[in-house]
Amino acid sequence: MAANLERLPNYTCRETIERTTAAPGARHFSLIDRLRLEVAYVGGRELYAWPGAQKFDDRPIDEIVGGGAAIGNGAFGGHAHVVFTTLAPSFTFGGEEQREGRRIARFNFTVPVEKSRYAIQTGPKPVIVPYHGFLEADAESYAALELAVQGDELPAELKLRSASETVRYAPSKIGGTEFLLPDSSVLTMVGMDGHESRNQTRFERCRQYSGESTIRFDTVDGDGGLTQAAPIEVPSGMQIDARLRDAIAYDTAARGDQVFLVVTSDAKRSGRVAVPKGAVISCRIMRLMSYTVRSSVYFAIALQFEGIEFGGRRGEFPGVVEAVGVGPSYFARYDDKSGESLVSVKATIEKFDAGMRMLIRRK
Repeated sequence: MAANLERLPNYTCRETIERTTAAPGARHFSLIDRLRLEVAYVGGRELYAWPGAQKFDDRPIDEIVGGGAAIGNGAFGGHAHVVFTTLAPSFTFGGEEQREGRRIARFNFTVPVEKSRYAIQTGPKPVIVPYHGFLEADAESYAALELAVQGDELPAELKLRSASETVRYAPSKIGGTEFLLPDSSVLTMVGMDGHESRNQTRFERCRQYSGESTIRFDTVDGDGGLTQAAPIEVPSGMQIDARLRDAIAYDTAARGDQVFLVVTSDAKRSGRVAVPKGAVISCRIMRLMSYTVRSSVYFAIALQFEGIEFGGRRGEFPGVVEAVGVGPSYFARYDDKSGESLVSVKATIEKFDAGMRMLIRRK
């Protein structure tokens, strides 16, 4: 596994996290939200970004995502780096067993607090704790199958009864070469009152991380030199007719997903086309929720507008959804406090179809 990590290039994967919670003694977990992020393992560090973002963020994942529910990092590369490439853990052999037609070897380990990097945060600052865990591997191929860690000696200030995480591995190709990469993980935290939080994460679309080229449409100045094309500036208050490019299914959509709207007719100001037909407006899902109005249940997504693009140029687009769809099954409203447009559909429909009309206003 150490050799696998050593030859592993910098890479990035799409990460989907389902955050759930259960009351003390409850058998079933309730969904809090679903997050979609890009996670990169670069130079031994885990970096995060919303899908489609121009660059990865140096901030911790909890600052990017915000509060409200448990969140963690380390499953993508941090735990493996410590366990397989440092002298921090002390191992003992846990025996072998036959499982699903293969021999599985188990190795138990402990990491004392002075060698630990396992940080847990429930208050204003993180706390480093010692931990123990185990590794399960194929006894013939030596391929790691599962890595589990559990915090020990949790201080009272964390208000936690337990904190643990399990990472499962599977072969995946990056740049035509096969590596052993995280496939999924489960993070579980149990409060002193028995309240349980669980994050189930899956990793997919892994690829090598490298600098990307950008095509820029410049113009030639009077001296024959290149000048960068000016960013698009849409006049304030302009109304634009657009349609949803791709369907959004409520049961699979996630916070962080990009949403694209395609302009359906020229938008003019003073006889001049300010936004042409075919322009693409981008926004991002910031929240998913459900609520009841007059006995009718609605699903809703909160959209935050990001930009507009046409003619090889881009620009910022602080937009508002003023109307959506047709009839009483759909409606939209703007939240002044969050700066987000709330787009709703009756729960009996459960999705926003591709091609659905939206009336947009530039703030």
